[in-house]
Amino acid sequence: MHVNFQDDAAKLLVNISHEFYRRGWMVGTSGNLSFRINDPGESLRMLITASGADKGSLTPDEILICGEDYDSISWQGKRPSAETSIHRSIYRSVPNAGCILHVHTVASTCLSLTTTTESNPAFLQFAEYEMIKGLGLWDPGAIATVPVFTNWPAVANIARDVELYLEAQQHIPAFLIRGHGLTAWGHDLSSARKHLEVLEFLCACAWENYRAGQRGG
Repeated sequence: MHVNFQDDAAKLLVNISHEFYRRGWMVGTSGNLSFRINDPGESLRMLITASGADKGSLTPDEILICGEDYDSISWQGKRPSAETSIHRSIYRSVPNAGCILHVHTVASTCLSLTTTTESNPAFLQFAEYEMIKGLGLWDPGAIATVPVFTNWPAVANIARDVELYLEAQQHIPAFLIRGHGLTAWGHDLSSARKHLEVLEFLCACAWENYRAGQRGG
């Protein structure tokens, strides 16, 4: 993959990081973003945001190149996101995934806490919303089933659960982690962003409905 692609991809991640920060989706140092930078079937290499980076002022030198086994190309004294293993699990399990976006929105975080802790993953289901077509569900009466994974203290355990699920199940290109926001992917940045925004809209609608039900209204 040519260096100019890597430079351009890093700039795209910086720009969308700033935008998501302004939308309140990546406050503090929350969230992480990545691009696959090689062809599926080759040993995985990705661009990913650095650990602890402020997403509102992210710079291209805080986008790091990371290999399959976390070998560095040029980290410049920084470390890749603590959740790199989750990105790696998605790229391994979904060959056409080219971009992954993870954010912490209020609606998705709160809604995930309404699910049961007795199963992992738990599931949220969205039906009768026109927007589920944005997740590739076009059939009349389609239901978007979204897994909610346990937020284990060890991120490697979350990554393991994600990989096992994605390899065994038909799935939409997104999931939640309990109390930990939402993750979506696509073959490029545009499709990943679409999936992220669609699921956030569905979560916002469901969270409003849940709150109304709690109020008895």
